[in-house]
Amino acid sequence: MCTEMPCVGVPDNFAIVKLTFQGRVHKHNTDDLVLTIAAPDGDTGTLRMQMKRALTPTTKNSTFEEAIGLAWLDFKEGTFRRGLDANFIVYQSASAKSMEAAVEVSNMASSSSDAASWEVKVHAERFSNERNREAYAAIKGAAELYNKAPVTVDERKHPANPPSPSRLAH
Repeated sequence: MCTEMPCVGVPDNFAIVKLTFQGRVHKHNTDDLVLTIAAPDGDTGTLRMQMKRALTPTTKNSTFEEAIGLAWLDFKEGTFRRGLDANFIVYQSASAKSMEAAVEVSNMASSSSDAASWEVKVHAERFSNERNREAYAAIKGAAELYNKAPVTVDERKHPANPPSPSRLAH
């Protein structure tokens, strides 16, 4: 997966310089696989991946809540560098159908010029749907639970990591 082939999250022309499995002991919350990557200029970044077999983006899914919440903690850490560091929630392809709404919410964030327009898109009756709104609520709820305080839409939608601290991949 990571030797001379494309790897989820690793930007073009970056090299993987270190792999760490179960990074919790090294102070990573998103900890299943942690990659240290090097940019062409020598600067290094961190890609954290949380692997999940089954995932559904609802407010009642504790697995989704934990994955988003732990990624949020890494995102808010003072050492997180936007543009170099990223958190990923990687799920089995069997969950692709159930994760469609979360992926759509993430895509809406990426294609929105600002946080306010992203929130309008997610909640627009004839543009979005109830599954998208549920995924958005699950992301927001998890971030706020782990943050132990309300999280503004501007904090959730940042160009480096929409719609939360996590990107979704399968």
